[in-house]
Amino acid sequence: MQQTSVVIVGTGFAGLGMAIRLKQAGFDDFVILEQAADLGGTWRDNHYPGAACDIESHLYSFSLHTFSAAFSGCSQIMSRRLT
Repeated sequence: MQQTSVVIVGTGFAGLGMAIRLKQAGFDDFVILEQAADLGGTWRDNHYPGAACDIESHLYSFSLHTFSAAFSGCSQIMSRRLT
């Protein structure tokens, strides 16, 4: 069995953010566990009509994207989940 120093549970915004920060720090000894078939956490699971951000959209991006609204909908947030 292979040992890993860090285990990240979930591929939501926080899990992906942690993986990015570890890589930026030069740390590669980690694994990300996700039970679903795709990335996205809350935004992957809650795609009902009208689902939108309750905080400013740019906070759900790892870079400087332009969003169409201050409180964007689920589909726009999901399209930027890895950028």
